[in-house]
Amino acid sequence: MKILHLKTGNFRNYEFSETTFGPKFNLIFGLNGTGKTNLLDAVHYLGWTKSFINASDTQNIRRGQEFFFIEGMVEKNGRQHQLYCGFKKENGKQFRIDKKEYEKMADHIGFMPLAVISPNDQELSGGGSEERRRFSDSVISVFNRPFLDALVQYNRILLQRNALLKQMMEKGPVRKDIISIYNEQMLGPAREIVEERRRFAREFNETFSDIACGLAGKDEQAALEYRTGWDDENPADGWEESFEKDLRLGYTSYGPHKDDFTFSMHGLPLKKSASQGQQKTFLTALKLAQYNYMRQKTGLHPILLLDDIFDKLDDERVERMLGLLSAPEYGQVLITDTGSERILRIFEKIQQPVELIPVESKIPQSYAQ
Repeated sequence: MKILHLKTGNFRNYEFSETTFGPKFNLIFGLNGTGKTNLLDAVHYLGWTKSFINASDTQNIRRGQEFFFIEGMVEKNGRQHQLYCGFKKENGKQFRIDKKEYEKMADHIGFMPLAVISPNDQELSGGGSEERRRFSDSVISVFNRPFLDALVQYNRILLQRNALLKQMMEKGPVRKDIISIYNEQMLGPAREIVEERRRFAREFNETFSDIACGLAGKDEQAALEYRTGWDDENPADGWEESFEKDLRLGYTSYGPHKDDFTFSMHGLPLKKSASQGQQKTFLTALKLAQYNYMRQKTGLHPILLLDDIFDKLDDERVERMLGLLSAPEYGQVLITDTGSERILRIFEKIQQPVELIPVESKIPQSYAQ
């Protein structure tokens, strides 16, 4: 999987941009504030139909404008495809492949697999459980459409159940009969979600710890563990038993939407046992394991986006990581960095060519080293 060419209009700080990418390593460099990350985010839109920075599409429109567009030419299995994402404040978002519009955004998920490593990854270890569920669910959704359908269905029913609970809490009357119907409708999708998350956790750990050891240069014994309150034998009982509590809270307190993933090193919780450097290595290994897991499941080489992750790493760690990414199992890599000299020295040392993409103006251009 590769992105060959990218165009944007009114996206973030760009009135217009046009960029060509090389087949392997691409170094996007320039001063802070010039828009390096915005190029990666545009690529992310083409893969995931959304930003990895801003949750709101409106926030990605250039100031004073009413719309943005992103267009990319990608290569997949030897064939080229044109992807288009457009957003207008009054009309919402459109997504097209080869000039044909998708009926649902979810239909595109998995077509262009990619992984991103950025400073925002700290939220995976330090943030709430929602961030960790989102991470696992997005990985599974790339290759498992029934799981994605179950997740969409479950969340839709959950919203309806929560809305009714809130209404009953504030105004009444209490309609437990309708709540029971929602419970029955949620049961099938919930089972599918829990089963696939468990499978993901088992399979994911097979490569995760090995990658962590490779990055750190020593045995790190990194692990991800899935934690759920789901009762396999009597799953619906959880909703029935929590009804009075849910009625007081005004939302649903039981189900896979409350599950979590925990991170550990050497059997101890990551946040309590790891230094800042170890945590950064752990999270980088987590994302590279995500990359490898998607590659194994899809048979494709996802695109890897590295957003400003080398700033606080010493040369040895950067060299180790770039050396790892030089292996055949890794495909196209897009890197942002404030300067090029240090990184170029390392590329020269490991004897890897790199495409240089300076971001010095509103229209970045590329050229080979």
